[in-house]
Amino acid sequence: MLSRRHILAGLCSCAFCQPGQAESSAKGGCYLTADEFKTLTDGSKESFDYAFSGFDKRRRSGDPDFDKALAITLLKLTDTFQILPDFMFYQEKGSSMNAVATGSIERRDRPDGAVAYGLNLLGLQKQGELGGIPGVIAVCAHEFGHVVQMKRGTRAKLVTASGQVYRNELHADYLAGYFVGLKKLENTTFPAAEVALAVYSLGDSSFESRGHHGTREQRGEAVRQGFLRSHRDHASFDEAFESGFKYAQSIKRAG
Repeated sequence: MLSRRHILAGLCSCAFCQPGQAESSAKGGCYLTADEFKTLTDGSKESFDYAFSGFDKRRRSGDPDFDKALAITLLKLTDTFQILPDFMFYQEKGSSMNAVATGSIERRDRPDGAVAYGLNLLGLQKQGELGGIPGVIAVCAHEFGHVVQMKRGTRAKLVTASGQVYRNELHADYLAGYFVGLKKLENTTFPAAEVALAVYSLGDSSFESRGHHGTREQRGEAVRQGFLRSHRDHASFDEAFESGFKYAQSIKRAG
């Protein structure tokens, strides 16, 4: 059994990623172009059509109860984030773990890009690691955050002069925290602290990497600030998106 330390060191996912891993985009961190997305997912057409109840079982995670709960969460995300991306599961290469987003792939009924969730990553979370099932919700929210960044044209504005993307990642962390705050308002027993801890634990110190995602303190604080905007301030998503953008824009590289 791998220790938590070893798992965290080797993990590559968008919301919880370490820069420089093979499946990350060298230019955009964990946000992928259409070609990068298609290559990583092997051109998968197996969409998880979360708005419908009669989709093919092969397009699900393999756990009907989980799939039902996930579909409800994704519908809540589409309503909250005001986007409708495609969503799919895919099998990562080898033992890598990943979740990625793109704004460059469109379906007629899913016009706002796509999110792909790795089955290796999902399996680890279902074992209770990386925030467990609440962590799945946070990853999905982070990925949807990247899609809405692209749709609203803010992604390029947060890339630093040196091409680093950590401000985009912190903005997506902020939006994930905002959604977690909404979940906490709906259900007071929702373990929001576990999500914040999982994100905090996977900050990095690769300050020179273009894929640097922010330090532990920066990532944990971004989630906390987003959480407060919904749970304490009852801000709308548009208000949170703007305040999150300004917050991320103000963060300087730690190293």
